[in-house]
Amino acid sequence: MRNAGNATDRTLHTAVRDVRGQTIDSIHYTSKIYRQQNGQWVAVNPNSTGNSVFRYDSLAPGQYRVVMTPKPSMPSSSYTFVHNLDQAGQTRSDARNLGQIGGKRVTVNDHVEVPTGELDYYKFSTGSDPRLLQFSVSHPSGSGSLPLEGDIELILYDKNGKQLKKVDSKNRKSTYDEYELKANSEYYVRVKAKSGHSGNYHLVLNWLEIMGKVGWALPTLQANSGCLYIPTVFQDAVHKGLVKLYK
Repeated sequence: MRNAGNATDRTLHTAVRDVRGQTIDSIHYTSKIYRQQNGQWVAVNPNSTGNSVFRYDSLAPGQYRVVMTPKPSMPSSSYTFVHNLDQAGQTRSDARNLGQIGGKRVTVNDHVEVPTGELDYYKFSTGSDPRLLQFSVSHPSGSGSLPLEGDIELILYDKNGKQLKKVDSKNRKSTYDEYELKANSEYYVRVKAKSGHSGNYHLVLNWLEIMGKVGWALPTLQANSGCLYIPTVFQDAVHKGLVKLYK
């Protein structure tokens, strides 16, 4: 198992799922986590032992080992042991802060729906210039051609929690959209698994500078409502669109 974090404590949820993606009751297996301390492996007790999900709060940075043993009553011979070491917050107040990322491209990998109803919140801010935000959710490898592990709902909010954009994936296909961001502003992104779905995901937040200035020599463009547009291709999902260039 990887480190529990580089600098801050993390909450870990573990569960076992069958081939249909359904969570298996923990009465059918034993699960133990050990942390390496002074050259020895020391057992870590869970803070919650629900019927299907174990929760370990405030795991300090370090090396961990997980041991899962099926019991004879295990209902499925094929199963997946899921570990969700959550890096995103559950609410806007504890959202993972991505900082000011104007003009940059940020990628995040995480997991939703262990435990059931889990939400992943991310916070970011813009600098002194307005930006065009391109965002996508794709297969955890980052490939836009591979199917998602589960369908995802992504919502963009302003700092007051007002919904600005909502995107839903369908049939486990990568999803993409864009939104014009204001200068010197805070925003939030929430990722949630759709009902009956779960899995790892790859989130891309790509900030593009709105570059146009009066008098600039630009290629052949399309005029629309006082703006200029130039074709662009977003690499992280199957999408061909237009980038606004303000006159």
